[in-house]
Amino acid sequence: MTVLPLISVYRIASLGCMLLSMFALGMSAWSAEDPTATSVLGVPTFVVTAEQWPQLPAIVKAANQTKDAVIILEKGCELGELKARVDPNVRIIDLRYDQGIHIVRGNHPRLEGIWPQYSGLQTGLRDNLVLTDVIAPDAQVTNWQSEPQNYRPTAFTTTAAYHNNHNHCQNFLSEMWSFNPSVNAVAIWGDSGAFVPGAKSWGGFFSARSWPVYWDKYVPENRPAFAEKDFDAQLVGIEVDVLNAGMNAGDPNSKLSKTGVQIVGFGKRNTDALEIRCEDSDAPAGATRKGQFNEAITVYNGLAPDGKVLDGLIEGGAVGVDFSRPVFTDGALKIHSLARGNGIIFNASAGGEIYSESGIDAKDDLVLRAGAGGLKILSQSGALALAVDPNGAVHFGTAMVQDADAGSAVGRMEITLRTQRQEIHILSGLVAVMMLGMVVLFFRQVRRSRTA
Repeated sequence: MTVLPLISVYRIASLGCMLLSMFALGMSAWSAEDPTATSVLGVPTFVVTAEQWPQLPAIVKAANQTKDAVIILEKGCELGELKARVDPNVRIIDLRYDQGIHIVRGNHPRLEGIWPQYSGLQTGLRDNLVLTDVIAPDAQVTNWQSEPQNYRPTAFTTTAAYHNNHNHCQNFLSEMWSFNPSVNAVAIWGDSGAFVPGAKSWGGFFSARSWPVYWDKYVPENRPAFAEKDFDAQLVGIEVDVLNAGMNAGDPNSKLSKTGVQIVGFGKRNTDALEIRCEDSDAPAGATRKGQFNEAITVYNGLAPDGKVLDGLIEGGAVGVDFSRPVFTDGALKIHSLARGNGIIFNASAGGEIYSESGIDAKDDLVLRAGAGGLKILSQSGALALAVDPNGAVHFGTAMVQDADAGSAVGRMEITLRTQRQEIHILSGLVAVMMLGMVVLFFRQVRRSRTA
C-alpha cells in the first residue's frame, strides 16, 4: 500500500478546504446578490430553503427578470407575506403550509396563506391542492395554435361574431379525446363521500364573484382606475356547452341523447334534483334577503320550434306544480295567447282548451272551448250548475234552454223547464190581474172626485 507523504496529505486537505470555501462563497452569492436558477421544471427554477429565506427579495427580483420562472418555497420557510412583489408571469409552488400545495401565478393573498373567499370569517378550512392565477391588465394571450397575439375586440353586434371576439383564460383545463365506444370519457369527476352520521358532502362547488378590490399590495400597478359606483361585472357560476356534430335530437336514427346537465339519483329517495337558494334563504319570513335572482330558470332563444320547455317523462306523482305557499303579486301564471292552440290544452285537445283570441273579429276574447263530451260548471258541493252539451245546448242546473227528446236525460231537463215555465206564466197572470184591478180602482176614485 502506498503511503502519501505528510506534506501531500496537508496539500490535499488544504485544497479540499479551499473548494468548500469557494462553494460556500458561491452559494452565498447565489442567495444574496446574483441568484442562479436551475432548470428543474424546464424553466428557470429557484428553490428556496429556510436558510435562504432572508435572501428571498433578491431571488424574487431575479425571477421577475426571467418573466416565466418558478420559485419553490420549501417547507420550513417563514410563513406569511413574501415581502417582495411577484411578477404576474412568475409561478410559485408554495410548500410552506401543512395542509396542501399552493401553486400561485402572480401576486395574490394566497402567498400569505390567506383565503380571500373567507376573509374575516371564522370558518374552519383545509385544502390539498390550490391553483391560483392573477390575470393582469397586460396578460399575454395566444391564438388557437399557441402563437402570441393581441387581444380580440370584445364589442360585437351579432351572436355569430362572438366566436372570434372574446378572450379566454383557463386556470385548469382537463381535456380528453375518445375513440372507444365502449368506454365513458369523463374529463372531470368530483367524488366526495360522507361516511359518518351527519356528515355533509359536496361533489362539486363553483363560485363566480365580483369584488372591487382595494387591497393595494395585491392590485396590479397598471389596473385602470374606476369609481366604485361604476363597478359592475358579468358573473356565470357554471357554463355547460353541448357541442353536437352528430344527429339531431329526435332523429329516428339517433339512439343517443345530448344532454346539458344530467342529474341522476341513486339509493334511497333524495330531496331535490335542483334547488335554487340565496345567501340567506333560511332567514325568517319577511327578512330582507341578499343575492336573490330575477329569474329562476330562463330559456334564451335556445328552444327548437317543436321543442318543450318542460317535459314530464314520469309515471306519475302527487302534484305537477305546487304554488300553494307563495302569493304572487302579478299572476301565478302568465300566458301569451292569440288563438286556439296558444293556451291550456287538455287531453290533446279532446278535453277542451282555454285560450285568448285576438284578431280582426276578436280583441282579447277569453275562450273556453268545450271538450268532446261538453262543458260542465259545478257548485262547491259538486252539483251541476251549468252545462254545455256537445251540440251547444246550454243547461242551467236541471233546466235546458233548447228542445230535446223527452225520453233522454236532456229531455227530462226540458220537461222540468216546461213545468217551471207554466208556473212562471200563472204567476205572471196573477200579477197582471192585480195590476188591472189597481188601475180600475184608480179611475173610479178619480171619477168620484170630479162628481163631488
